[in-house]
Amino acid sequence: MANPSELNSYRRRHPNYMILNTNKDFSIGSVQNKNTKEIIQERGGSLLNFGGKMLTSGLGVPGLNPFVTSAANQTGQNQGTYTTSPFINLNDRPGQGVSIPYHDFRTRKLTIGGKDEPFLKKLGKITDNILGKRVDGLSAAGRGSGKAGIMATAAATTGIYTLYNIDSVYGFGTHGAPGNRNDFTQKTIGGRSGPFSDLGFGGKVRAIKQRLTPFRGDKVNIIDYGVRSHNEIYQWLPGKNPIGPDQKVRQFIKNATKFIGANPHGTTKDFIKFFFTGPNASVGDPTATDDILVFRAIITSFSDSFSPSWTPVNILGRSDTNYHYSGFSRDADVSFTVYATSRDELKFIYRKLNYLASYTAPEYKNNSISLVAPWLRMTLGDLFVSTPVILNSVSYQFVDADTTWEINFEEDPEMKQVPHKVTVTLGFHVITNELPQKGGAMYSLSDKDTYDKDMRRKQTQSEKDWLNDSKSTRGKSSKQLRGFGRDLIKIENP
Repeated sequence: MANPSELNSYRRRHPNYMILNTNKDFSIGSVQNKNTKEIIQERGGSLLNFGGKMLTSGLGVPGLNPFVTSAANQTGQNQGTYTTSPFINLNDRPGQGVSIPYHDFRTRKLTIGGKDEPFLKKLGKITDNILGKRVDGLSAAGRGSGKAGIMATAAATTGIYTLYNIDSVYGFGTHGAPGNRNDFTQKTIGGRSGPFSDLGFGGKVRAIKQRLTPFRGDKVNIIDYGVRSHNEIYQWLPGKNPIGPDQKVRQFIKNATKFIGANPHGTTKDFIKFFFTGPNASVGDPTATDDILVFRAIITSFSDSFSPSWTPVNILGRSDTNYHYSGFSRDADVSFTVYATSRDELKFIYRKLNYLASYTAPEYKNNSISLVAPWLRMTLGDLFVSTPVILNSVSYQFVDADTTWEINFEEDPEMKQVPHKVTVTLGFHVITNELPQKGGAMYSLSDKDTYDKDMRRKQTQSEKDWLNDSKSTRGKSSKQLRGFGRDLIKIENP
């Protein structure tokens, strides 16, 4: 039978216990009925386990961890990292402060111990809590990631999810959040109208109400088609907003939140980078502007095929056929699904689908009778980074057994009758930024620092570039190939 204080604590927390994180006291060994020598032995084993694993990870040899674990086992210090916890140890208010909106079950409640407890027991509880804290991101911070440092700090305190969750970082939306729900036809700040200065009095009144109504849907879906730079690809709330703080304040908030890796004001990101740009907008020249088409990366299939061409040649005096290499081609297919989670998303989804399909048709110039062939740059994770592609097929499946429609039964002149779900299949030729050659870079597997403004691959030995030893005709200097035959082969890069 629990004591009255425990019952009161449980009853106080009971309404919220299903959403509380399982912060708990974590004690490696009990000090009851044990002498000082036994206690010190136990704490030493705990330090051995924790410090040994931190050391092996920092040295880049986590394979030694089983030996550290074995040594700790000999002192009887290892027990499960995650264990069940009684209700009284659940804690969604660290220090009895403000409730945490996004709970991380991996965080642990800091326990100092009672005032009447022995000193060694108090010290042991504090030590166990410190050693048991999550520090996810600490190693990556040592490799130069500022975001990882913020993650490690959050992991050791309130938990990572407070800063990094699917809404604040990935823009999944807060459909269940409270707000004005007495008019489903009311547009939100996500369903943006035209320039505020061009609206009449009535339009300005509607625009102000719209911009004061929060958007709860998918922020990637709401990203509009338009001409902008690579730096603005994931900006779902573009333009100057007349409602809100001064622009300098807004810019400060944006820069600060961008540093910690959370969602800056008006921008978001996706789990996997997935978007198309016009030829001029690339990761190598992030300020150049061109068409931007961003889709939520709900990718259902992706395939990539490489096809060399060989010409058979019959040689006099030989019965077997000889083959001459004559060409190379590369084709890929990607399928993804677009879902509208709110009415405001429909307009922007269909605008992007429309303009993506238009890249299969030519461009006409007033001063020429020739047809200008369109092409795109595609980014898909880090496999393709601003990679040139030519669309050879675009297929939309608008209706299947699971598709629902927006019927617009109130006959809103700004709403259309369209499906809420579209399945997209793209077939395209991959051109790549690099010369296709044996030992060359067929995939990007790099980041923006790998390329110059002309999307030419820099010749570096950076670990950021997984293919830094690939052959390339795009660099400005010669490089020696690594591996077998490195003393015999040298590639001169013009």
